[in-house]
Amino acid sequence: MLLQDYPPGAARKLDSYNEVWFVDTEFHAPPGHRPHVVCVVAAELRTGVTFRLWGDELKRNWPPYSVGPTSLFVAYYATAELECHLALGWPLPETVIDLYTEFVLQTNSPLRQYQQHRKALIPALQHFGCPHIKADLKVAFRDRIMAGGPWSEDDKASILDYCETDTIALAQLLPRMLPEISVPHAIHRGRFTRCVAQMTHVGLPIDTALLQSMRDQSAAIRESVVSEFERENNFGIYEGTTFKVSGFEQYLVQENLHLSWPRLASGAFDQKDQTFKDLESTHAGIGKLRELRSTLSTLRSFDLAVGLDGRNRTLLGQYGTITARCAQKASEFLFGPARWIRGLLKPEEGRAIAYLDYSSQEICIAGFLSGDKALQEAYATTDPYISFGKASRYLPDHATKTSHYVERELLKACLLGIGYGMQARNLAARIKQAPIFAQDMLRRHRETYRGFWAWVAAERDRAFLTGEISTPYGWRMAVTSDTRATTLQNWPIQSLGSEMLRVSVEMLQLAGITVNTTVHDAVVIESSLDCIDEVTAEAKQIMERASKAVMGDEMHCRVGGEPVCWPDRYMDSRPAAQEMWGRVMRYLGEQNSDTSGAEVRHRVIS
Repeated sequence: MLLQDYPPGAARKLDSYNEVWFVDTEFHAPPGHRPHVVCVVAAELRTGVTFRLWGDELKRNWPPYSVGPTSLFVAYYATAELECHLALGWPLPETVIDLYTEFVLQTNSPLRQYQQHRKALIPALQHFGCPHIKADLKVAFRDRIMAGGPWSEDDKASILDYCETDTIALAQLLPRMLPEISVPHAIHRGRFTRCVAQMTHVGLPIDTALLQSMRDQSAAIRESVVSEFERENNFGIYEGTTFKVSGFEQYLVQENLHLSWPRLASGAFDQKDQTFKDLESTHAGIGKLRELRSTLSTLRSFDLAVGLDGRNRTLLGQYGTITARCAQKASEFLFGPARWIRGLLKPEEGRAIAYLDYSSQEICIAGFLSGDKALQEAYATTDPYISFGKASRYLPDHATKTSHYVERELLKACLLGIGYGMQARNLAARIKQAPIFAQDMLRRHRETYRGFWAWVAAERDRAFLTGEISTPYGWRMAVTSDTRATTLQNWPIQSLGSEMLRVSVEMLQLAGITVNTTVHDAVVIESSLDCIDEVTAEAKQIMERASKAVMGDEMHCRVGGEPVCWPDRYMDSRPAAQEMWGRVMRYLGEQNSDTSGAEVRHRVIS
């Protein structure tokens, strides 16, 4: 389909571009590896000119199509094509529209049926009534390509034909989607797609020798850590490495958690990881138990995706949630499985990294969006939890983080839980307090931050009336009568937080700072050892400027984090994670008393 066949309204949206290129690539790459590009097919919308490139034709240092600002690059899940550009040494296109992202946006809804299989092109084609090849044929070609060569001349021709079917599909899909696409906003989203490709290309540096030791002895480590855990804590939950429901129920009764612990419709205690996560901050044993459960799951498969260069790479899952946060495949991503695994993040010799995150980002954004001066002032004090305690008369005026640490942790759980829309019953379970205490905390919050609650009510009513909710950057979600009020309370805050992080990454990369990955409201950056302090300080300033770009000059979101320099390693700050890391390292040290074992122990000390 050429531009002349497009509806006039859709065609006019492309008037500012001299060329519009539909591009698809085929490649194979084991988990964690950079792609080995097999072929590229590109077709231009106005002229119909098509390039079909294979083998030596790909080894030039420039693509055969224009990548300048007056050319539009269109693909589906475009990070794959952009990663192939980087693998080939080609420059990235300056202007990108990713039809995957636009499809996610146009179908964005908390309803489960809209959250499945959207990374694939065929569901988008089906949704818009476009012709497409059979799904089983697509799977067969993909498997054939991922297996690698060698390929006969007939194989090459058929793979190129298959690749070209996707460029034809893109040309048919674009005019059906264009009426609902805001091109400036789509280009803005495409810039982050470029950023994601660059982050994936870099990856996270991993201590591969230690990783291999863990993999080699994973079964024995599982048995050892469970045995040590039960011996020290006497929970009585595990039989061997098997989680026993009866033991868990007895433990909840023993700890007086059985009345507040969430239950399923069947009456059984909820065992989802999210439930453990919600409750771990208010009960040390639950935090330990969650880390053990995550550890056993991780060691059972150990799918961490690491390439030959010792770098962890996986799809960052951009725009993968209803709030447009990244949604990485947890089992393959260093920051996805058990938290102690993050100790494998270790800069290479002569290098350093820094984990930089926005401090209390949700509270800052809630104050900005609602215009609640009291909430804004609480964030400005640098400790909004103590500020909430004082303003609500729960804490005395002289209270500090040191003098009232326990109370502060309770207030933190309340403030964050209320921000997520928790009601008294769930909040009581989260903070391990009586429902009447949770009700009192909700009352104090409503009385202290009246402007915030007025904003919540107004946003909820507007969303139900208009049938959608959106951010200033054009991200939106459909709203129906079935949409939860708590979802509408949290959605604007999380969505603007994700916008803030995307702007940060773009600004960091424009400044020449290497960004390895994003983690919710944080980034990992990397530089040479001799300039990491300067790079970290600059990165923090850039991230704070990005928060001002999103919220305006009147507010900014603080950024925390310190460098980790070779030969040190990154370590999660949570006690349960550090305790589990110690268990695993003790086992490896005991099993390796020779030179290799000494090396492992040295890594732990460093």
